[in-house]
Amino acid sequence: MRIGDFDLTAIEAGPMKLDGGAMFGSVPKALWQRTHPADQDNCIALSCRVLLIRHRIRLLLVDTGMGDKWSEKERRIFGIDSDYPAMDEALRRCGVDAAAVTDVILTHLHFDHAGGVTKRNPQGSLQLTFPSARHWLQRRNWETAQGPGPRERASYRRENFELLREEDSLKLLDGEAEILPGLRVICSDGHTQGMQLVVVEDDRTTLVYCADLI
Repeated sequence: MRIGDFDLTAIEAGPMKLDGGAMFGSVPKALWQRTHPADQDNCIALSCRVLLIRHRIRLLLVDTGMGDKWSEKERRIFGIDSDYPAMDEALRRCGVDAAAVTDVILTHLHFDHAGGVTKRNPQGSLQLTFPSARHWLQRRNWETAQGPGPRERASYRRENFELLREEDSLKLLDGEAEILPGLRVICSDGHTQGMQLVVVEDDRTTLVYCADLI
């Protein structure tokens, strides 16, 4: 899809499963299971998608999926397919080298959006998946991730984002901001504090990457 100076590609970053009741909240199961049937553990199938944005001088990625730092037990719990490629491999299949990514826009730091920020090297140490990229995040979400409450504690895994400060690749934002002309972020609280949505627009078309707003 082309909007203004940007070419946009949606990339599948892997399937997962989460509790259907948690996903639909107050909507009765009798309604949502018609289109999203639950398994024996009451989990529904979901898919992580990230957005690749090609610009003439920048290469941007919105969110990074689940990552591949999961134990076998965790893979069973969350329904993560062990054969699904890691984020850098998924990009390589689209002709993109992870080292060429200049910007990673993180809507928020929950594990299904920020899991691919880091990976483990052959020695088992953490490293940034996109070593050349600046990572854009709302300051309020960074602060939330440092001390999340009991409802969100399991969703914020420090192994996904702890290197960002150490490697000096984190750019914290305070509210709506322009990343490039025609590409900006806006805030939407509720799902978590400081979640940001990405807006790409020209004089005819607008695309909003809604993260977990929908």
